[in-house]
Amino acid sequence: MLFLLVASNNRVYTSFYTYHRVGGHSVTDLYIDYFLHRYDLRLALEKRGDQTGLKSISFEIDSVLGDFRLALGDKPYRVRAPVCTNLDLWGLSLISRGLDLFLGRERDHTTSLPPTFEDNRYILGVRLHRQPLPRIPLDFYLVRRGDKAGYSQVSSNTAAGVNSEIKVGKVTLDNRLWVSHTEEGIGASYAFDGQLMAQKYGGHLNVTTLTREYIPLSSVKMHRGSWFRLNTYQKPADWLGFSQDLGYTSWQDVRLTLNTRLSPARLPVLTYGVSLSREKVSHVLDGQLNYKNLGVNANYEWSREHHAYGIRLSQDIVNCRLWSSFQRCGSDVWQFGMMFPFPRYVDFKFYFNYASRQDHCSHTTGFEISSKLFRDLNLNFTYEYIRHNSASDQHISFSVSKSFDFDRVGLSFISGRVFMDGNNNGIYDLGDRAISDIEVVIDGKSATKTDKNGIYMFSFVRSGQHSVNVNLGCMPAEIGTAQRSRSVDTRLLSQARIDFPLEVLGSLSGSVFFDNNNNGQMDEDEVGVPNVVLALNGYLTATDTDGAFRFANLASGTYVLEPKVLPPETIAASQELLFVYIKPGVSFKDCRIGVVRKARPVKKKVFE
Repeated sequence: MLFLLVASNNRVYTSFYTYHRVGGHSVTDLYIDYFLHRYDLRLALEKRGDQTGLKSISFEIDSVLGDFRLALGDKPYRVRAPVCTNLDLWGLSLISRGLDLFLGRERDHTTSLPPTFEDNRYILGVRLHRQPLPRIPLDFYLVRRGDKAGYSQVSSNTAAGVNSEIKVGKVTLDNRLWVSHTEEGIGASYAFDGQLMAQKYGGHLNVTTLTREYIPLSSVKMHRGSWFRLNTYQKPADWLGFSQDLGYTSWQDVRLTLNTRLSPARLPVLTYGVSLSREKVSHVLDGQLNYKNLGVNANYEWSREHHAYGIRLSQDIVNCRLWSSFQRCGSDVWQFGMMFPFPRYVDFKFYFNYASRQDHCSHTTGFEISSKLFRDLNLNFTYEYIRHNSASDQHISFSVSKSFDFDRVGLSFISGRVFMDGNNNGIYDLGDRAISDIEVVIDGKSATKTDKNGIYMFSFVRSGQHSVNVNLGCMPAEIGTAQRSRSVDTRLLSQARIDFPLEVLGSLSGSVFFDNNNNGQMDEDEVGVPNVVLALNGYLTATDTDGAFRFANLASGTYVLEPKVLPPETIAASQELLFVYIKPGVSFKDCRIGVVRKARPVKKKVFE
């Protein structure tokens, strides 16, 4: 295979790679891959015996004027329906932030020739992305798949659906509602995914239901019904964890798995799991120990029907690593390998796998040598010998790669817009106001100002990492942004876009008081606490003589308010952290924090 590539780090890579399978079958591929950030050309020719054909070809280009990408040829596309489908398309695709269009047919990997439309097999689809409400994006799909030649179970399938994904803090809610129309009739399907990811607890819930007539986009009929799965985890301590997994497809197929993990410091890590179903109960015990350069992992699984066990050892000796493992579960599998680098230039890896089961026996032996010569010349050689009973085969590959540095070429562009974000969605929408004469600085050196449309541009920027800052010196103090400095990695002939949405800043104020009756409210006879140091996401302030405090010019977002320094012999009335969500331009007032005096211990004295 031959590669010609301008990669993401602005280098041109050329490599020659040959693949040959010794035996009755041989395959030789010729690949050309040319990538220049905005342009991507891939070409693959395949030779199978005496036949030669076009394996794949694709050409993609990014638009300079808009945010979309045009692809012609092979292009994988994933349709997120209740039953997701991966389409390996051959055709035309237009991918953008708000609209996707694709027309083609699925790639037939049994032949090296490009697909044709003579048998009326095609796929036509559109995806429309909209966000009618803040934090509630919607994806609308319309896909039609035709197969008049009868290669699939249905001749035509027209599907429409809507997806929504809502993220609120650590919670993610995903809904997918679809309908399909085939010769089987009109069917519907629905899927719900909910996730809660926290440090000490969390879970994942999935519910999928299909009606009797619903056919997924793969045009393969599936069992109708409902699927339910719930995964939860709890971690009350750093060394203790629990997890549960409940799955349901029907009352005849309900499975519950419970796991417990113990990981005390400097002791083996133990995991025990039990799986309960309607027909059987199985147990799994796993142990792991790492001591200096030695690693040991053992597992044992047992149920009424079978037993399985295994062990794996690994040892690091200077620059060499050895590993060996044995597994028994109806068959014996043994593996041995080692990997060590020669000084500076060469890495060597050797492995041996052996498996036996009743009258079948197979083993694989192979090694890999990789070397980096000079600065950017790489060599790689791989050999593998496979033997199954009395049959044997071999695999050989060899590659050489060379790169050319283009990092110093300044042919990149950075642009963006500065605007007042009225709905706080981070996107310049209809109704948002562009801000002119705002200074934008790149790398602390070059500066430019926004025009009347709020747009700025830096031309002929060198490839690499850059920082872009916005200077709001001419704006009122109550106007700001959550992030004044942004970083970007530019490529050769690339165009990066960085917008700076502005908003009216908010504030947070309140008081700290002596909560004598510990009721959480500031009564008339209770006074404020002066000189208390408070922290708000790293920002510090102190209360005045009346116990009042105030944080000003806060960007929208969630903040954590906690006392840092209290008067002697006092503690906070509530040990829970106070979370506050600041909305743009809103002042959060009357935030009360109670302080109580520590209870003095009573010493018991005995008089004789």
